[in-house]
Amino acid sequence: MNDSNYIVKGNARLPVKWMAPESIFDCVYTVQSDVWSYGILLWEIFSLGLNPYPGILVNSKFYKLVKDGYQMAQPAFAPKNIYSIMQACWSLEPTHRPTFQQICFLLQEQAQEDSREQGYANLPSSSSEQEESSSEQLACCEQGDIAQPLLQPNNYQFC
Repeated sequence: MNDSNYIVKGNARLPVKWMAPESIFDCVYTVQSDVWSYGILLWEIFSLGLNPYPGILVNSKFYKLVKDGYQMAQPAFAPKNIYSIMQACWSLEPTHRPTFQQICFLLQEQAQEDSREQGYANLPSSSSEQEESSSEQLACCEQGDIAQPLLQPNNYQFC
């Protein structure tokens, strides 16, 4: 597979355009590095499927851009609030990135704002359905220890 979005390190192909700087340069994989990747995913969604860092090959220039804090431009279909979430996800300092709980809250706020502006909503037909729907939506924000790694360390040789 000849895809410049991935590089071969050790025995694995890595999607470096989706990886946080600390993952690329220091082999550190945490929930905070997942937040970086989620910001890239949001960018892909609101650019209607473009590859991240369009026109930039994975080479020494790409790595320098990432190290220097380069952030992709706002996608054409991303509201300012959504782009602000992306930018926060791409903070060079992992502890300055939002948590997934915070992202969930911000996205819910944006969805509510959008539905008010559009003048329509898909409302449940009864109040019990509404309570059930609300509790399901909030469940995505209820997490345990956000600093705990998602997976145990592996034995892959990336660096």
